[in-house]
Amino acid sequence: MAISYDQRQEVIALLVGMFDAAPNADILEEFVTSLEDGSTVSQIANDLDDHELFLDIYPNWFTNEDVAGALAAALVDGNGDASVEAAAEAALLSILEGGASVGDTIHAATAFLMTADALADANFGDVAQAFQNKVDVATYVAINALNADSDMETLTAALDGVDATADSVTDQKAKINNGELTADAEQFLTVNQDFIEGTSGDDY
Repeated sequence: MAISYDQRQEVIALLVGMFDAAPNADILEEFVTSLEDGSTVSQIANDLDDHELFLDIYPNWFTNEDVAGALAAALVDGNGDASVEAAAEAALLSILEGGASVGDTIHAATAFLMTADALADANFGDVAQAFQNKVDVATYVAINALNADSDMETLTAALDGVDATADSVTDQKAKINNGELTADAEQFLTVNQDFIEGTSGDDY
C-alpha cells in the first residue's frame, strides 16, 4: 500500500514543524509505515510530542504560554517582525487553550502553513513561504540524499539558512549535493521508540 503525495508532505511538514529538521529516507519510511499500518498524522504528532528529542525543545514543564512563544519563534524564524511573531503566538495559544495537545497544535500550524491561504495571508505569507521552502528541502533530503546521516544535528543542518527566498532553497540543495552537511551527534529519531545508535532502523 502506497500513501499519497499529500500524505507524505503532511508528515514531512509535521517533522519540520516539530524538530526544524529534515527526515532522511529511513526515517521517512518508518513514518510512512506507521500511516500504512493505520496511524493518522495526528497520532504520529501525539506520539512525537512525548519523544525525548521533542521534550528537549519543548519540556513538559512548559506552560501553554511557554510552548506558544517558543513555537511561534521557531516557525516565524526571522521571516516576520515582532508583530507577526506575536500574532503567531496568540493563534497558537488559542489552540492550546482550546484543549489541543502540543502535537495537535503543531500539526494544525504546519497544515495551515502549507496552504495557499497562508501564502496569501498579510501576516504570515513570508512565514508560510519559508516553511514551505524548508519542507521542499526536507523532501529533497529524504528522496535524494539516500545515504544522509540520521543524526539530528545533520538533519537540522539540512534546513539551516532556508528562508522565504528561492535562492536559499537552491543554495541548500547544492550544499546537500556537495556533501557539505556533517555532524558528530549520535542521537537518532525513530518512530515510537527511544534513541538508538548506528542506524535509524527499528529497535522494538
